[in-house]
Amino acid sequence: MEYDHSDEIKMLRTSIREFVDKEIRPIARAIDEQERVPFATIKKAGELGLLGIPFPEQYGGLDMGITGYCVLMEELNRVCASHTTIIGAHAQLAAMSIFLGGNEAQKSTYLRALNEGRMIGAWALTEPGAGSDAAHIQTTAVQEGTDWIIDGQKMWITNGSFADIIIVHAVTDKALGARAASPLLLWRRMHPALKWAKLKRRWD
Repeated sequence: MEYDHSDEIKMLRTSIREFVDKEIRPIARAIDEQERVPFATIKKAGELGLLGIPFPEQYGGLDMGITGYCVLMEELNRVCASHTTIIGAHAQLAAMSIFLGGNEAQKSTYLRALNEGRMIGAWALTEPGAGSDAAHIQTTAVQEGTDWIIDGQKMWITNGSFADIIIVHAVTDKALGARAASPLLLWRRMHPALKWAKLKRRWD
């Protein structure tokens, strides 16, 4: 069976390729050599709708599905693995977690901000003794009123040092055993003197 992309996907690829060749290719080597985060091009990608390709329009996305997202990854990786890694963690780990598990208020506020490039997301699962094994993470989260208190360590978090939003996986109920890990949405206040803001409630 032969398979071909729809005209919409083909047009999307053309648009992404033009953006990548014009905006990313000229700086790809420099950002790697200088070890700097390409905030300007990530923001511009968001303004063009490229960060929200798989998500519904009501949340600032393009509603082009996973196929559209894969096309984005192909075109980015053709020129710059750094952009691919940053945007991949942002869109498929952080934003997709909110889309699949967040409530409507979280989607309308945080998912839209991520899709439009106004915020950058990260996803914190890995720990010193737990790798990518969610069933054995040691970080805990205890609810105090409307806040959550997190206690634990995370490591190797792509975008973690500069993200505005981090999806943190923590144990909220040890009685659940291997199913004890819950994703919690954490956002950073836009002021360098402040640490972490309060945590949103656990998703059901």
